[in-house]
Formats: sequence, structure tokens, C-alpha cells
Amino acid sequence: AMRLPPATAALAVALALLQLCHCFQPSPGPLAAGLRGGRAASMSKRPLVAPSPGALRSRSGAEVSFGSRRVGRSGVSLAMNMDTAPPAPAVQADRQVWGSAVAVGFKTISEGLEDAAERCKKQLGGAKPDVAFVFISSRYLEGRGGAQPASKSDLKAIIPKVQSLLGVRHVIGCTASGVLGTSEEDGSPEEFEDFKGVSLSAARLPNVSIQPFRLNAKDLPDAMEGKQEEWRTKVKGPPEADKPSFVVLSGQAFSATGELNKLISGLDYAYSSAVKVGGISSGMVPGGVFCSDFEGGCVDSDAVGLCLSGDIEIQPIVAQGCRPVGGLFEVVESKGNQVTMVMEIGKGKDSTPCTPMAALKEVLQGLDEKDVTLAQSALLLGIASNSFKTVTPQEDLGPGDFLIRQVVGVVVKDGAFVIGDLIKPGQRFRFHLRDKEAAVAEAEALFSTYKRSRLEAMMTGKPSNGASGVVMFACNGRGRSLYNEENYDSRMAYLSTGVPVVGMFCNGEIGPIGSETHLHGFTSVFAVFRQASAAKPSAPAPEES
Repeated sequence: AMRLPPATAALAVALALLQLCHCFQPSPGPLAAGLRGGRAASMSKRPLVAPSPGALRSRSGAEVSFGSRRVGRSGVSLAMNMDTAPPAPAVQADRQVWGSAVAVGFKTISEGLEDAAERCKKQLGGAKPDVAFVFISSRYLEGRGGAQPASKSDLKAIIPKVQSLLGVRHVIGCTASGVLGTSEEDGSPEEFEDFKGVSLSAARLPNVSIQPFRLNAKDLPDAMEGKQEEWRTKVKGPPEADKPSFVVLSGQAFSATGELNKLISGLDYAYSSAVKVGGISSGMVPGGVFCSDFEGGCVDSDAVGLCLSGDIEIQPIVAQGCRPVGGLFEVVESKGNQVTMVMEIGKGKDSTPCTPMAALKEVLQGLDEKDVTLAQSALLLGIASNSFKTVTPQEDLGPGDFLIRQVVGVVVKDGAFVIGDLIKPGQRFRFHLRDKEAAVAEAEALFSTYKRSRLEAMMTGKPSNGASGVVMFACNGRGRSLYNEENYDSRMAYLSTGVPVVGMFCNGEIGPIGSETHLHGFTSVFAVFRQASAAKPSAPAPEES
């Protein structure tokens, strides 16, 4: 194929960006107040994937097809009957244990919860859970195909239903465009996008303090002027020395007004070293978030969360699915979320300030035709999370050091870029591209690092527990639309940890980059739960006489 001249290629990228963001406003206010990941915060606009032909008749036991999967009464594979499955192994009373299940194809939410709860209890092996995570497909809220949408009372009944089925006190969850959980077939996770589904996970967390919280815009202190203690009181958190962790779920309306960014900043202010993970509810019909201990049912204008402290650790793994191209640049001039002048680092006297468009033109000169084409639809900026980590060698900045932000618009006259976040002079960045190959390579690298750290801990005798459960918050732009296959992210987590994986497809994901927590787009955040204290050795079995 004929290679485009750099100037022509850069213009093609700019025109493509303008077509993608034809309604952008150059002023920083609306963009900064919305989703910092650069996506529309109101709801997902990704085209819905049509389900496989044929009606779902899960309650009758008739078999239907979900791609290569066979679905029966319980909504998952018929290949294994849980009634004949071996019982869950006995677990010490002071150890964490998780159960997870996903049920699809049921006519009502209540029926799906009943099926999923039955299988969760079998996996728990008689252990009484302390907390349950519930993710409900937003398809239940739609009237597609003449179906009767779930009512507000149906959503309000989720918490007492789960509490009754599992005997659990704390319940947290939300509606989502896709859900995932443990299948019946082989214990590995299955992801269901755009299907009526219920994902349920229950965990026994001994010696862990669980404090639910629910916040709306009126509840939030000023992120910059409020006292740390004021934030800690709002989320019912302990002193920072107790090392709490947080799981946060936000309604789409709560995020769209910028309140979620304020909440994340406030949590970082009050608990700088604490792990914070979570996501924004998603779906064509907004549902919302819900949490036990609070009245009001499922609400889209609130955020809910859990403050967890005691014998528990959460290890976050953040996969942004990108690869860098070109050199490392520094922002010379900017205004709000507009970058007007940049300069490449490491060129010495040859490095002079230029517009972002001119910098892009130079980067495109070193790319092949495939990447030049990809830049027209998947151009991103990776902003260094710590601008003081290194001065010149870009190799010192790894994938986990860049916060990925979308280029949401261009100002052709000035050669400036509009970014889906605020950016300041002195910050450094690299251009990035997102595609399947980059996402696969990053996921493999991240989980290889995780497994290597676990192996090193075992070999050196360092006290460290393996994972007990994983909660995955994946962008609704990943899954099938990114990988062209099902279950890639969730099964990668399962194969690397060997524990139940549960989760949802989000309209924005919460997780750390460097020492700060951010709201991401097109990302998967894996929250790996484990016990903080070392396991006590099991008593030896008595010898047979």
C-alpha cells in the first residue's frame, strides 16, 4: 500500500478525531466536569450486540445457544450438574472463602438470584458469608421484544432477597450492561454482555470490619478545603493507620455531574495509601447502585461503597490495553484540558517547542501503515503519573506509569489537542494506540508479574497469602468488542489466581496509577482480595492404627 506523507497522515488523524468528537467544546469546563476517562458519562453508546437467535426458555429446561455455550435451566452450561458435583473442601474457620455464580436467561431478577445463590452456597461449603456483591444486567430494565421491564420495587427487593437467600448482612451492587461470574461447567468465569443475567458473589471475611456508605452530591465535603477527618466520617472509615481499602460503585448521574471525581480525590486526600477500586453502573437504561444498611433502593444519583479494614488486603491490577508509540514529550503550554505547545525530551539542542499536531506528524513518520490507520480511531495520550520519576530515559517509565487519556478533539487552526482530563505544563506524555494485540500483551505482562511475585514470596518464605477472590471492573468497550472473543480478561484473572472471579462491565473504572486513584476509560481493574494474616498450619491427620 502507498504510504501517506506525514503531513497528510497527521491531517487524516485530525479529521478522524473531529468526526469522532464533532460536538466538542474547546472550553475546559464541560470536559473536566465529566468523565475524566474521556467517554460520555451519561450512558454507554456502544452498539448493542444482538443475542443468538431463539427464545430463552430457561425455566422449562429447554436448551438454547449462546455462541459456543449451551444453556439450560440455570442459564449456564448443562455439562455439569451441581447436585452431583463434589462438595466444597473444608476451610479453616479463620480463613476467607468465596462463592460466585452467574445465572442468565431467567425471566425475572428474583429467579436469577435464587439460582445463583444456590450455587454460591455450595461453593461456600457451609460458611456464612459476611458480604455479597450483586451485579444485575440492565437488560432487565428494557422492554425489548415486548418484555416487561423490571420495576423500582423489583430493584428495591434485591437486597432483602439476597440477605434471605444467603443469610448475609452486607450487600452491595449495581446494574450493568454486562455481568460475569463462575460458570457451572468448569468453575471458570463467563462474561455475558447484553443478556439478561445476574452475577452474585458471597464472601466470608473473618476479622474484617465492613462499613457500608452511601453518598450523594450534598454529602461531599470540599475536596481541597475539607478536613481529612470530615471525609473519614462520611465514609465511616477508621484512622489511616488501620490501612483500610475501599470498593466504590457510582451511578451514571452521580458521575456525569463530576461528583465521582470529587469523591475519588477526597478519598485520596483522607487515605493517601489506601487502595480504592470500583466502577460506574452502565446500560442503555440507567438503573443505579444499591447498598444494604440504607433505604432508597436502587438510585442512579448516588455512590455507594464499602470500607474494609482488618485482616484483608486488596491488590489492584489495572490494565489499560495500550502501547506507546514515539518519544517522550513534555507539555510546554496548556490551558485547562487543551495542550497547545509541547517539546520532545531527550533531543538536546535539537528539541524545540512545537504544536501537538506537529509532534504527532513526527511520530507518524516512524509508524507503519497499519498504525497510522489505527491512530485515526484509537489515538490516546499516556500522561506520566509522576513527572519527577525520571528526567530523560523514557525506558524508565513503564506501562503502569502512564495514565491513559483520550484525545477528544483537535483545534486545527492552532494545532492544539483537547484531552479528556486537565493537563498542566511540565507534565510528560507519550502517544499511545489501543488494539487487541496491545491489550493481550499488557494483560499477559501484568498477570505474569503477579504470578512471579507470588512465586518469589513462596520461595523466599515471605509471609504472603494467595488470592481468595477477584472482583473485576471492566469497561463496556472491552470484552467481545476488543478481543473478538468471550471471557478473555476474566479467564486471564482466573488462570492466574485460581479463585472465583465476579464482576461487571462499567461506564468508567476506578483504580490507581502510581500513588493516585483515577477514573479510567477502556480499562479493566482487577481487585484481588486476600487475607492479610498468614494461614495457620493445619493439624496433622491422626495416624491409622
